Amino acid sequence: MRIRLALPLTLLFALLAAPVHAEIALKTAWLGEHEAFVAWYAKKMGWDREAGLSLTMLQFGSGDKIMSSQKEHDWAIAACGAVPVVMSPLKDNVYIIGLANTETEANAIYAREGDPIMQAKGVNPRFPDVFGSAESVRGKTILCPVNTSAHYLLDRWLTILGLTEKDITLSNVLPGPAVDMMGKDFGDAAALWWPANARAERVGLREAASSGACGVEHPIVLIVKRDFARQHPDQVTMFLRLYLRTVAEMQRMGHDALLDQYRIFALQWYKQDMSREDILEDLRLHPLYNLDQQMALFEDAEKGLPAWIRQIADFYSRTGALSDKEREELGSLQFLNPHYLKAVWMTRPQ
Repeated sequence: MRIRLALPLTLLFALLAAPVHAEIALKTAWLGEHEAFVAWYAKKMGWDREAGLSLTMLQFGSGDKIMSSQKEHDWAIAACGAVPVVMSPLKDNVYIIGLANTETEANAIYAREGDPIMQAKGVNPRFPDVFGSAESVRGKTILCPVNTSAHYLLDRWLTILGLTEKDITLSNVLPGPAVDMMGKDFGDAAALWWPANARAERVGLREAASSGACGVEHPIVLIVKRDFARQHPDQVTMFLRLYLRTVAEMQRMGHDALLDQYRIFALQWYKQDMSREDILEDLRLHPLYNLDQQMALFEDAEKGLPAWIRQIADFYSRTGALSDKEREELGSLQFLNPHYLKAVWMTRPQ
């Protein structure tokens, strides 16, 4: 009897003593915006651990700050706008490895309802839904975070109106504080992104120009440090597979099924108790792209991600922010790396 009991106990002790496979800690960086919801949801569902990872999510106020914090915070993978990546002096340290989402309709210029800016519409016939004119905007103070998607939109808006940044006073302010400052009568217009847009409309500001109306695309990209990618290519692929698994599940579920979880996420990351309508609008404004869609966008040189990146580079070259040499280097798209996306594609379930 003792022998029969001893054998199972021996096996139990052996199992307890056996090494347990530990998840790989992966430090990631995000803005307090929609794309972080994908990683947050994956982490809450425990899918990161199923993938062999343990995600740490660092939060930043802008893509510019993510790019400039590479050494200070030592993140491995991040999500931010393509504009701060392209405009960063540290862009050669990273690869673009995927699309987090796009926010073309989530960026907009706002002004006060009674401002002369809102009295002129379609002055440039190629852009009939754009408000403002050279006369109503020249000399105005515009609140806008520099080297961001909002800054890209602002430059495009000014170009449509026949102006440049030299014709305005540009104040470097993030969207949240910009809404507060506009409410206190500082500034004449503000370049915002969601969810500051919703707050702006609640305090009486009106949309003067959206990215869609101005004909610009705003991809939010997934980036990885090049050194990390060279040392840990498997971890990069593991992360992409996790992100795309979550995207596919969210597309299958639909927006209504995500309402409760997004509300919790917004409380934690936006510090806002968002209404049902605002959540649905946030989800609508930030379309996600599954594996098939991402592969297509990476490969479409005329209308996909390569074209979007070149348009950003060309635009900033025209404004003088990039030299011709820098524009040529960016146009070669050396930092656009589909290798890891292709690795996910090759190992996808059949």
